[in-house]
Amino acid sequence: MPQKFFIMIVLLVSVGLSVTAYGKYVRKQLQPDFFMPKEVQFNQPEKLPPLPKKEVVEINSAEIIKTVDKLEAIQKESVHFYVPDYQKKFDDYNRDISYINRSGEIPVNSSLKADLDQMNSDERFEVQKKELGPESQVSRAFMDVLDKVLAEN
Repeated sequence: MPQKFFIMIVLLVSVGLSVTAYGKYVRKQLQPDFFMPKEVQFNQPEKLPPLPKKEVVEINSAEIIKTVDKLEAIQKESVHFYVPDYQKKFDDYNRDISYINRSGEIPVNSSLKADLDQMNSDERFEVQKKELGPESQVSRAFMDVLDKVLAEN
């Protein structure tokens, strides 16, 4: 009986040591065989820059009203410029995505539904060449920069 008790104690101690040794095992970090200065050693923790602190910005209502007025003025100015159809659809898409992000629901978009219905139909259509409309603000700005660069060279 004492022999069984002694064997049982030895087994429990060996199992206990193996469990604790498993938790403490750390793989040895290997270093290269050639000389390297201490500053350039491998396996050193990465030094990251500090995270930027969030700044709390207080805006009074007068500044908000001024900003809204400026945006409305810009929108009124842009009414006079030609906006391509693809740009309007892209703006609608961005507006829909931001609405989905805020509310979690898909907004009602009749032009998108009409486009999707036409894509699902087997109706054929013919591509017609369109005359170029008045140039957009972007193309005018591009042409101005191009003329300036060509004049310098």
